[in-house]
Amino acid sequence: FNAFMGPSMVYTSGIFHGLDQTLEQAQHNKMSLICDKLMMKAGERHLDIGCGWGTLVRHSAKYYKA
Repeated sequence: FNAFMGPSMVYTSGIFHGLDQTLEQAQHNKMSLICDKLMMKAGERHLDIGCGWGTLVRHSAKYYKA
């Protein structure tokens, strides 16, 4: 799976903020946008069901302490 999904193992699209961004950066942008829209805060919890390999959970824990 890593060959076509990249290191973050995201099945879906990414958000590119410029032509110079990599797929991995675009996927990071998407995870951050999701966390921002959910207004994730330190100590909060969420349940990530059927969203791949736990990428959103790891991202929210690392960058939002949630």
